[in-house]
Amino acid sequence: MAVGFYIKIQKSKIISIRLPRYFKPDIKTEYIEIVAKERIKPLNTEKVRNLLRKGFDPDEWLTVIDPDQFIFKGLSLVQLIDVTESELMSKIRYQLFSKEVLTHKDQIEDLEWLLRSFLHIEGIQIGISAVNFSRELEFADQYNIQYDLLRSWRQKGRNREGYIASSYEIACQTDEWQIIDDLTLISDPGDPEVELLNKGFRSLILIPLKNDVGIITGIMEIAGYKPDIFNAFQILKLKEMRPLIEWAVQRRREDVDNKISTIIKEEYTCLLYTSPSPRDL
Repeated sequence: MAVGFYIKIQKSKIISIRLPRYFKPDIKTEYIEIVAKERIKPLNTEKVRNLLRKGFDPDEWLTVIDPDQFIFKGLSLVQLIDVTESELMSKIRYQLFSKEVLTHKDQIEDLEWLLRSFLHIEGIQIGISAVNFSRELEFADQYNIQYDLLRSWRQKGRNREGYIASSYEIACQTDEWQIIDDLTLISDPGDPEVELLNKGFRSLILIPLKNDVGIITGIMEIAGYKPDIFNAFQILKLKEMRPLIEWAVQRRREDVDNKISTIIKEEYTCLLYTSPSPRDL
């Protein structure tokens, strides 16, 4: 090293970003001037068409245009536009188009991860279940949409009676979202709320899901381990996403109902052909 020079070497900093961010570059080139060093031989029509067909192949363009023949002057401005919300919403929509999204644990977990990023809340968990509701809440497990947060507790036999007068039943009775900022502040908690507290949850949103004719066919849970984690802006985002969840639940229910109907028709037809006629009896 030459005498009289001091070089300070600083370790690079490690930045941890837990929630993904997406940016779209906006490149402004109007302040750039391109000047040819010499007379450039014009390209024929066929070569121009070939380059346009391979617009994203830089190697192809370099075989025709030599950058050393040009001088670039001016200033290029690059602006990064945050498109995180629209990108995440697109990913959520794509995820919900999958037929297995509500019946496979790994896809539910992927949806949960996307929702955390979409709402900017770490650590929340979601549950989506098919339900039947007339006078009482009943989980419709035959549709295999049973990734509710109380599944293990419910499988102990607490299906109908355990949910009476709880926030779950109120959500279905009133067709209104139940937004609970702190479960510990409920004066008379029902069995489900007590079980959620035992699991460590403090915040809860319950969203009734309806079909095309307004019948409640599912329920969505969003729970967090900290109190007061939801705000009005996040609720607006969830309302934007709600129709997609409802559509996914309805599609799954219709698929199962159609399969059951087909099996019944096939078995019933078989019985008709094999059963004896009244004359044979």
